[in-house]
Amino acid sequence: MHVRAPAQLVDAVVATTSTLFFTYTRGIRRCWDLSYDWGSNSQWRAVLDLFYCDDDGFHLNWNAKQYIDDQHVPAPGEIEEGTLDQRRELLLHRCFVREPVPDGGGFPYWDRISLSASTWPLDPTTILPDPQRAG
Repeated sequence: MHVRAPAQLVDAVVATTSTLFFTYTRGIRRCWDLSYDWGSNSQWRAVLDLFYCDDDGFHLNWNAKQYIDDQHVPAPGEIEEGTLDQRRELLLHRCFVREPVPDGGGFPYWDRISLSASTWPLDPTTILPDPQRAG
């Protein structure tokens, strides 16, 4: 597969060599899935990752507990792996694509986010409010 993007948006080396998350295996590319290292039949017991789209937009890793948006302030005891931009990048692309991998390599499995379908082709950073927080 070939992907084209302006250099200010994607670093080709980072995008093709960083660990691919939410994936069990991908040829020679390094991958990481939560079903690794559980022993026999571990893939059958792993929680499925829920990525879907509907009329409201794209919902990434929706079954995770921590909703991250533009005004996200970490709750006491919340686990943070990287900056908010790095956390969004991992959910959106399932790997790092812009800057070298930070120490620890990231762990996107705790985070979830929604992107507006109406602005998706123009601005992938547009974040929807969490419908589960609406009161």
